[in-house]
Amino acid sequence: MTYTEIFEHLHQNPELSLEEFETTAFIKKILTEEGIEILDLPLKTGLVARIKGTAPQKGNKPGAKIAFRVDIDALPIEEKTNLPYKSKNPGKMHACGHDIHMTVGIETAKILNQKKAELCGECGSHQFDSDNRLPQCKSDRPGSCKCNPH
Repeated sequence: MTYTEIFEHLHQNPELSLEEFETTAFIKKILTEEGIEILDLPLKTGLVARIKGTAPQKGNKPGAKIAFRVDIDALPIEEKTNLPYKSKNPGKMHACGHDIHMTVGIETAKILNQKKAELCGECGSHQFDSDNRLPQCKSDRPGSCKCNPH
C-alpha cells in the first residue's frame, strides 16, 4: 500500500480508545508483511513492534535501543466533510491527527526495517490507545516499563 492509501484507510475507519481492534489488525498486517516482528504481549488493542539491527557492534557496548510511540484512537465526533475518504464510522473521526500519526509511524518502521543492516541496536514502535497502558510492564521486570521482553 502507498502512504496515501494507508492514510486514507485509517481516516475512513476510525475507532475510539480501547476499541481499535480493526486498526490494530491493519497495522499489524502491514508491519508483518514488511517482516517486522510484533511482540506477543497481552494487549487488547495496540501493539509493540521490534526491529533488530544486524550491523556488528562497535566495541564492547551493545547497540542503542530507541522507541517511538504512535496514538491510534479516534474521537467521538461526526465528520462533516465531503472528503472522498470521509469516515465510514458514524460518530467517529480522526479529527486529532492520529491518522497521519499512524501513517508516519508505519512508514518510519518500514524505513528502519529496510535499513536494519546499518543498525546495531533495536528500534521499537509502540502503537497505543489513548490510555497508553501496557499491563505486562512491572517494576520487577528487566528493563522496567520499556517493554523489553528479556
